Amino acid sequence: MDENNQRKKLVIQDVPERQLSPDDADDEVNEYYTEGVTDVDNYIDSAFRSTRKNKAYIFIREENVVMNYGPATRDDKIISGLRYIGNTLQSLVGTAFAEHGIDAAFACHDNHGFLCARSEAMIFSANLCARINFAPRTTRDRIIQGPKTISQMFPFFKGTSFEKGIDAAFESTVTGEAYLFKGAEFALINYSRPILIEIRPIVDVFKCFRDCYLFATDIGAALASHVSKDVYLFKENDYLLFHLTPGETNHYIIGGPKEIVPRNWPSLKGILPRKNKALDIYESLQPNPVRDQDD
Repeated sequence: MDENNQRKKLVIQDVPERQLSPDDADDEVNEYYTEGVTDVDNYIDSAFRSTRKNKAYIFIREENVVMNYGPATRDDKIISGLRYIGNTLQSLVGTAFAEHGIDAAFACHDNHGFLCARSEAMIFSANLCARINFAPRTTRDRIIQGPKTISQMFPFFKGTSFEKGIDAAFESTVTGEAYLFKGAEFALINYSRPILIEIRPIVDVFKCFRDCYLFATDIGAALASHVSKDVYLFKENDYLLFHLTPGETNHYIIGGPKEIVPRNWPSLKGILPRKNKALDIYESLQPNPVRDQDD
């Protein structure tokens, strides 16, 4: 991740041996890890709402919290966390989603039963995606579909910028539909069928963002609220809340942009921002039989 919280291609630069003494080489390495890697602030990468009222899964790099986000209040609180993703969602151990983090996510509601909602979500990491059952308050989470490349899961994205990765996403109140964001564009899809409904510039449809440059150019993360048609958008230490009107263009901003911490989401104070760890090492709570190193 760079200073803008964007994935960048890793470039390995060879330094001629004659230019560095052993001490100089150590200094170069130390400077890289203390300034170039570990001194980067990370905020919310992605989120999806739980089937439990007012609760959401929040992802920051390879860690996550489950929180009650207290809609329309400052009474948010941490329910579970801060934990490594693989310790919360054990089915993701050994996948890019646990090792590198979740870039975007949305809850799925196309398979809800008459009496109960199924706890399913679509998650994205780089050019990969998967559909999971996150089984709240249990350890019975599982991968339902994937991991697959985005273009395998959603063939209509092949040849577009969306096949390389998703910045943010949230589910619509229209069953089976979701909004996905990449740079200054968004895609409205039906993920259940699946079909592409449209790809357009953000400000063409979300006209309320035209005077809000921060969210008109790209979006860092999104969370559909349990309050019908309300959606949170996040970017670094800023967020806004807006009201969604599917099929129309008269969406409107309810509040923001405002800072996330320390004032408006007090439970995340001390959690955000997260610093890069340079080398990510964690131990799963339970061995994964597929991974020899967990034996």
